[in-house]
Amino acid sequence: MSTFDLAVVGAGAAGLTLATCLQARGRRVVVIDKGARPGGRLAARHLGDARFDTGAVRLRVEDDAVARHLDTRLRAAGRGDLVAVGSDRWWQLADAAAVAHALLGDVEVVPALVTHLDVPDIGPVGAVVHGGAPVIRAQRIALTMPAPQVALLLARSDLDPGDRLRSVVYRPAAVLLARLAAPVAEVEVPAADAWLAQVRDEFRRGRSPVPALTVQATEPAARRGFEQDATDLTARLLTALLARAPEAVVREVSLKRWRYATVRTPLAGGTFLSLGDGRLVAAGDGFGPSSDPGRGVAQAVRSGLDAAQNC
Repeated sequence: MSTFDLAVVGAGAAGLTLATCLQARGRRVVVIDKGARPGGRLAARHLGDARFDTGAVRLRVEDDAVARHLDTRLRAAGRGDLVAVGSDRWWQLADAAAVAHALLGDVEVVPALVTHLDVPDIGPVGAVVHGGAPVIRAQRIALTMPAPQVALLLARSDLDPGDRLRSVVYRPAAVLLARLAAPVAEVEVPAADAWLAQVRDEFRRGRSPVPALTVQATEPAARRGFEQDATDLTARLLTALLARAPEAVVREVSLKRWRYATVRTPLAGGTFLSLGDGRLVAAGDGFGPSSDPGRGVAQAVRSGLDAAQNC
């Protein structure tokens, strides 16, 4: 396999932005991602015919450069219809997964898990992937997954992540996807509920062709879901849902958990981090001033834009 100019590990908003910017400048770029589809938090899930928006459905875009990049990419893909931009700078996404594909364009994607990095003293660096596939080598590697995962990957590669990278802290999240037999009335969740943060009716919102609910756990409940058995959290969320919507007939459920869902404590001072001699760079939603979940995707795009200038 020939050497790329840039290998991007992670296909979230930062990784897609970085990859497309460099490819537009004539660089040879590859994206490596362990997921089944690109997008990170720009994602949707399915249970049978039911569709669920498990990622961002609204974006706060206050940065003009970020807005221009997103608009340019969507129009280039012929998908300007995917967003509705309000006067208050909130972008409503019609289909987050389709937005991710529009941002990706024709950049090459390798579906693989990077187990560690091969960083010789000089020359190209390598991303070693699971399963014995050839090492993917590039002049530079951009690490755009959540900062704690970047730190773990560097540690597995016998590289020091450094205190700045370790300082980025994320909130966990968990959602229960529920496919229903019939529509239900709007589910109201009181602020004091110990298990439920909110319940989104995907059918009423026009996101799912069949009745379906996305049940978001509170942050303490999501954290307990990683400390305890996932089956227990599934049962507790389902019980809490049925207490609020006793008429619901649930046909199928699936629990989705993210240990690093949204940023609690971002990196102070900088939108990306150059590592070592500059052949490695870290970028993503953890790099920037905001810890507001609504600004996370836009912050990731800004990070990707700035990192692209450095690559």
